[in-house]
Order: sequence, then structure tokens, then C-alpha cells
Amino acid sequence: MNWRQKRESETDHELLWLAVSVAAFTAALLWLKLGFPRPICLFHELTHRPCLTCGGTRCLLALISGHFTQAFLWNPLVFCGFIAILLFDLYAVAVLLFKFPRLRFDNLRPGTARKIRIIAVLAATANWIYLVWAGI
Repeated sequence: MNWRQKRESETDHELLWLAVSVAAFTAALLWLKLGFPRPICLFHELTHRPCLTCGGTRCLLALISGHFTQAFLWNPLVFCGFIAILLFDLYAVAVLLFKFPRLRFDNLRPGTARKIRIIAVLAATANWIYLVWAGI
């Protein structure tokens, strides 16, 4: 992990992912404001069990309304994902506006990358167990 300026030939990840997240958020808000039907979870329809992202739409609606505890209870992993995206967007805006050095994860050791993958799988599993237990 290091902080450095963007190289000439490097993709501008901050600009790219800021644009993607703002476009996705705007599209989701527009979809909901226009009253289009909420997405149906095919996994839930077939198995009658929550999928990993069940409660995500309700989480987003609670977040937008300022009900942070309720948003977390709908789906903790999706809630953390939305907060992470918000933090990344704030970082990206600061980097783009003020030309700050950018955070890069160059040369991660294989052991570190493996630990990150294990933590991600454990978090997803714990979240799914919570969703089943909570009856989401």
C-alpha cells in the first residue's frame, strides 16, 4: 500500500468509479422515485431463503431517510458496502479536486491477499447467517 500520483498511462480509477457509483445511485433513486417495481430476488423466490443481498433495497431506502440503525439491520454487509462507497466517493472527490496522491495497493504479498479473501468470505457467510436468522 502506498500513496502516489497517478501515472500517465494508468487508468484514473478515482474518476471512473466515482462516475459509476454516482450514476448507479442516481439511476436507483430515479427508479424508486418514478415508482417502478422493486427488483425481485430470483434466489429468494426459488428457495424461500434470503440471498446475500436481500434487504439491500430496503437498506438503501432507510439510509436515504436517515434511519441508519434500521438500514444496518436490513442487511449489515450491504450497509457497510454503501458506507464504503460513500467514503471512497469522498476520497475520490478530494483526490480529483486537490490533486492529492492516490492510494494504491501495489505489490501485495500473497499472504496478505489471501487473508483479505478469507475475511471477505467469512463476512459474507456471517451476513448470510444473520439474514436467515433475522428472517429478512
